[in-house]
Amino acid sequence: MDKTSYLEKMDTILENPAKFQRLQKDPIDALKKKINSLIQQANRTTKHFNKLVGNFKPGYSYGTIKAHKQCNPLRPIIAQITTPSYYIAKKLNRLLTPYAPTGRSVSFVTEFIDLLRTAPPCQDIASLDMESLSTNVPVDETINFILDRVYRSDKPVIDIPEHVLKSLLETCTREAPFLSHRGELFRHVDGVAMGSPLGVLFANMYMAHVEEKTFHHRPPSGIYARYIDDICIATSSQEDVTSLISTFQDNSCLAFTHEKSVEGHLPFLYLDISKERKCFNTKVYTKDTNIGRCLNARGECPAAYKRSAATAYVNRTLTHCSSWRETYRELDRIRQLLTNNGFPDQMIEGVIKRKFDQRSEMACEGCVNLEDRLRLCEEEIRLFKSALY
Repeated sequence: MDKTSYLEKMDTILENPAKFQRLQKDPIDALKKKINSLIQQANRTTKHFNKLVGNFKPGYSYGTIKAHKQCNPLRPIIAQITTPSYYIAKKLNRLLTPYAPTGRSVSFVTEFIDLLRTAPPCQDIASLDMESLSTNVPVDETINFILDRVYRSDKPVIDIPEHVLKSLLETCTREAPFLSHRGELFRHVDGVAMGSPLGVLFANMYMAHVEEKTFHHRPPSGIYARYIDDICIATSSQEDVTSLISTFQDNSCLAFTHEKSVEGHLPFLYLDISKERKCFNTKVYTKDTNIGRCLNARGECPAAYKRSAATAYVNRTLTHCSSWRETYRELDRIRQLLTNNGFPDQMIEGVIKRKFDQRSEMACEGCVNLEDRLRLCEEEIRLFKSALY
């Protein structure tokens, strides 16, 4: 993207008065004083927080390009690590994450894969995507839902006064100042910034709230799994998808898009899912915009980083591919990708061999469940290794 287009798109994002407010002076000192006052109130009943000391400054904003979408929109990121609220937001995220409902969400792709393994492929599947979930989360509604979960549910009540926790959440989401790409001061007045430690928590809490309202009278039948802002559902017709989207939009302030399977295949969470007669099959999915770049092994970085990059690709292959044929194809693609990015053959083959040796040991110990995610037996491992080496 050329610089002019980038600046224009960032200007358009920050000119939305419902989301951002321009500031005339730096509020850092006042913000630090306010947060320390709230910490003092909280510490009368708990010792979760330490008083803020030292110097702070506004965060900064930038945009990353959504290269896979039409017109290449920007994803706004607001780095808040330099602000007084960052430490408090990280602490609040750790304290409040256990209160987030988990019934319909998955935390890892492997959880979703396990769900597919046990689901009968009696229906087609489709994916739903929320447009800019984090920046469109209504802060007041989400904070009220969080407070209900913390103080009025069956979970242990946190040892922070409710009014103090509410003020801390409001301060961390609405009062953290940041510098724009043109050096101007802004603050977020609604929505949660990507770059805030509370971003994922608020997104999950709000969507759990929307799901509670949507499925209060009629729980979803068949597959329903959400990973932050991506949803996979079982569907028997286009009307099912349209009806669910309509209900979601009635119960929220979000806009949804959807994608149905094409020729039996659906991309979801870097998975290519296909429905067979008796089961769902999966393999690694790469977007059309993927140009085969990764950490370059010729660069100046520790060898451990290079091994970690190669290991991540091999681990993903073993967890995402449900057949040996697709596993072999993906390993072949990985070999070429890593070679193109300067990785020596000895390192590549060493990583692959080590991961398969670990799988072998797990199989010998009787680990099933796709903990050996490919439901392997020792003989299959031996045969496949002999084909590789």
